[in-house]
Amino acid sequence: MLSNVITSIRMRYAFAGAAFGSVFTSCALAYDAAFVNPQIQSLTGLVQNNPAHVAMALMPAILGFTFYKVGESRTKLVEELERRETAERSLEHNAFHDSLTGLKNRHALERDVAALIARGIDGDSRPAMMLLDLDKFKFINDTMGHNVGDEILLALSRRLVEAIGRRQTVYRLGGDEFVILWSGAPSSEVICEFCHALVKLISFPFELAKIRLTSGGSVGVTWIEDGDTSMSDALRRADLALYRAKEVPGSHFMLYDRAVAHEAEQRMQMESDLRLAIEEDRFFLEYQPIVHLATDRIKGFEALVRWRMGDRVIRPDMFIPIAEKSGLIIPLGKWVLTEACRQAVTWPDDIGISVNIAGEQFKDGDFVPFVRNLLETSGIAPQRVTLEVTESLFSVDVAVVRKSLTRLRELGVHLALDDFGTGFSSINHLRTFPIDTLKIDRSFTEMMLENEREAELVGVIMKLSKAFGMATTVEGVETHSQLDFIRRAGAGNVQGFLISRPVQEAMVPVLLREQSRLGGGTPEKIVHRLRA
Repeated sequence: MLSNVITSIRMRYAFAGAAFGSVFTSCALAYDAAFVNPQIQSLTGLVQNNPAHVAMALMPAILGFTFYKVGESRTKLVEELERRETAERSLEHNAFHDSLTGLKNRHALERDVAALIARGIDGDSRPAMMLLDLDKFKFINDTMGHNVGDEILLALSRRLVEAIGRRQTVYRLGGDEFVILWSGAPSSEVICEFCHALVKLISFPFELAKIRLTSGGSVGVTWIEDGDTSMSDALRRADLALYRAKEVPGSHFMLYDRAVAHEAEQRMQMESDLRLAIEEDRFFLEYQPIVHLATDRIKGFEALVRWRMGDRVIRPDMFIPIAEKSGLIIPLGKWVLTEACRQAVTWPDDIGISVNIAGEQFKDGDFVPFVRNLLETSGIAPQRVTLEVTESLFSVDVAVVRKSLTRLRELGVHLALDDFGTGFSSINHLRTFPIDTLKIDRSFTEMMLENEREAELVGVIMKLSKAFGMATTVEGVETHSQLDFIRRAGAGNVQGFLISRPVQEAMVPVLLREQSRLGGGTPEKIVHRLRA
């Protein structure tokens, strides 16, 4: 009751001390007046008659102050205990919650999965685990700043929390990885329906403070099994399913099964081997001649990377897609460009070098400065270098691409659009991006003599390149009939197996010397003579 009136511990103790002192003093004085000095009728008289009574009269104040100090000590003790309790609660909360989003974290997921496993898992009670991450999140962080990335993570966290039900819990593992743990025994049908909605939820544009962004994402799903001993067992399966889901264009989800696991494990092993190969420098370059049709002379070579794995040579189409998805294309691409320039600088000054550049490399903010530094350190003339980009580049942020291509052109290098006609390009891209050369994809070359429509398309592409002041290179020429056709169509350059298969570095100067020695002649005849 007293605590409701007097909220301060100090004042409650002081009040209790003063009250006790008052009662004690009153009793003592009353006893003295009744039995010791009955003739004295007033309190003043008692005090005057015995000076010790003065101290007794001050007892309420003395005890009140003494009790106040005791209350002050107790207050400090209570405050210290409360601070420690608050700190312990804060430490416990921080240990199991993400600092940015407030969601439960990896430690909490590990604890909760362990509790589910301890209760027992059987065929009728298999909780589900959904692992999801965003597309292009690293690119957003690198190009727009971590503040924008944090805004997206917060917005996604709110969406997920609002979407889940009573039996579901959201966790943030770190970066853009989230987990939804579904307790109970959800069926595959229920999970698929939920994941369809989840993918749409992730893909819906994010309305941030200053910008509107669309990211998308992928989801990998597994169930916690009877044989699982920890969170890591289930999370590994979900990660394999996620890896497979990310290989499907756009936002997608994938349920774990043995086939998915086998394929994903192979690709993950390939990625691991590729990472090691980059560290141990197990790559080499081959060069395919590019011929100028007006002179029938080699004008340059395209650098093609090869991976030496033991006694085998791995084709680029086997590992380049994995390198692009894993981000390993950035260090690998830098090695290819560096090695190509190092070797090409020893060739004649009129022979160029073409190098393929992946769209992922343009997401690296250091790429243009890297090219500038490479030109300076290698000593190769910029106009001898052609960087070949594919139409997939236009799926990257257009403003970033345009800025990077413009800066590269300012360095003096040439730019070629490779595999033209198979991807995202449009007339607007040709008009607004600084492209020097269109390379017609080999799929058109294969069909142009068999299909009238394909032949017309090749002619249209050549006219288009001429209209924009661009050179044209036709890839994949393997027969004399194809070569004759593209000559008549007005192509400027050609490359393909008819001219030459890719050759090793040592063969490049041999080809060029033989061409000079013979005083011309078509490159395919020169190659034929060398082979003979």
